[in-house]
Amino acid sequence: MAGEEQIGTNSSHRAVEAMLFLGGCYLSFDCMSTINSSPWTHETFSSPEKMASGREYVLQSIGVSLAFGSAASAIGREPWPLLGVMAGNGYLYWLYRRAFHRAVGTTPSGLALVPATIEASVSTGASSIFGGLV
Repeated sequence: MAGEEQIGTNSSHRAVEAMLFLGGCYLSFDCMSTINSSPWTHETFSSPEKMASGREYVLQSIGVSLAFGSAASAIGREPWPLLGVMAGNGYLYWLYRRAFHRAVGTTPSGLALVPATIEASVSTGASSIFGGLV
């Protein structure tokens, strides 16, 4: 019957979309674990130099996963890989931001990845590229 075929096709398409989304989420976590240390490790960084280095790796892993997710979405002509990467990166950014602030005993405010006191003591080129997010 035509109606059953339509339901099956729609259901299959949704399953593929879900897998593409999960693949994007996985990509963000995989890039972070390949390029960067764990959030627990970052909680032990209290020196400005180590925090600046950690911040650089967080931003690199987010950038790499966004590039791959964008490429996958463009090739497949589906938004789901990129949306999955964005969801995963959103959580990872929050997680690492919390770890950096725990390292120096501050409470996060705004969107800055590392505490303002650390940012003021170590300046890198990433600040001008990413604005107030780093």
